[in-house]
Amino acid sequence: MKKILAMLLTVLLTLSLLALPAAAVSFSDVPAGCWYEEAVYWAVENNITAGVGNGKFGPNLELTRGQVVTMIWSIQGKPNPSGSSPFSDVPTGLWYSNAVIWAAEKGIVAGLPGGVFKPNQNITRQDLVAILYRYAKFKYGSVSAPSNALQGYSDASKVASYAREGMCWAVANRIVSGTSATTLSPLGTASRCQLVQMLYSWLKDDDWTLPFIPKP
Repeated sequence: MKKILAMLLTVLLTLSLLALPAAAVSFSDVPAGCWYEEAVYWAVENNITAGVGNGKFGPNLELTRGQVVTMIWSIQGKPNPSGSSPFSDVPTGLWYSNAVIWAAEKGIVAGLPGGVFKPNQNITRQDLVAILYRYAKFKYGSVSAPSNALQGYSDASKVASYAREGMCWAVANRIVSGTSATTLSPLGTASRCQLVQMLYSWLKDDDWTLPFIPKP
């Protein structure tokens, strides 16, 4: 009888432990109440990105081109590309390879002069916006924004022609805000927290599950 009771207690204890909710992800470098807190945990919960190790997210680390494309690829459910790499510096088998190849196939990235992508190069704000804009066109088929969306920014003329339409779209849709009330800093770099905040601002109110599917 004692053995049976002991076995029952063991089973009940095991079941109670299994029923406990998983511990929430927490990062020591994401202060409670900071402007990017909700975006960080939203991105992690949806498997768009992860921490950098040792309980840290690295919110202020500068983004590389490979990291940006990998987050977009993750939103889409990490689909396999159908072909080979069009870039000499993106071999197969690396953590960003499938993401970059897939994005190139979908017209989301075009690479840089010389047939390279430079996945480990820090991305500029205008290049980041250009990629997000091409991704939006891939998702929705057609997107637009008022051409005067950059009025009031003193450095709007510094936005490259290839990125201008995307910058108008991002600013008009409040996906991107300036680095100040009057500056866009298109040639400045972007950080991890800035990108997850952009994605959160864009996609947080969508009521479908990942991968994101446009509403009809």
